Amino acid sequence: MSFLKDALKIVQERDPLHENYGYDRKRKPTDRHSDPFNRQGKSLKDILSPQEIALTKRIAAGEDHGDLMTDHEDLYNKLYDFFVHEMPVGTAKARDGDPDQWIIDHVDEYI
Repeated sequence: MSFLKDALKIVQERDPLHENYGYDRKRKPTDRHSDPFNRQGKSLKDILSPQEIALTKRIAAGEDHGDLMTDHEDLYNKLYDFFVHEMPVGTAKARDGDPDQWIIDHVDEYI
């Protein structure tokens, strides 16, 4: 009987429509939702160098009038990877909005 219960748990964990989908038995249930964007506890200060943080602050304050995407491509890629799961899909794909403008508008909350 326990074999059937174990098999049922495995099937439920692999079924994307089941509430236990993706549940890792080694982690506590409260850990499942503690990092919804899968950043593994990293903040912008962990990802960016001090010079990049200063540049990001200048861009967000409007002091650097360069284009984030073209003039600072490495910085843009790091910021985009950090924020992509938070921004609306249309903005992330540049259909409904500008992703670099969205990043500039929201980066102050994280620095």
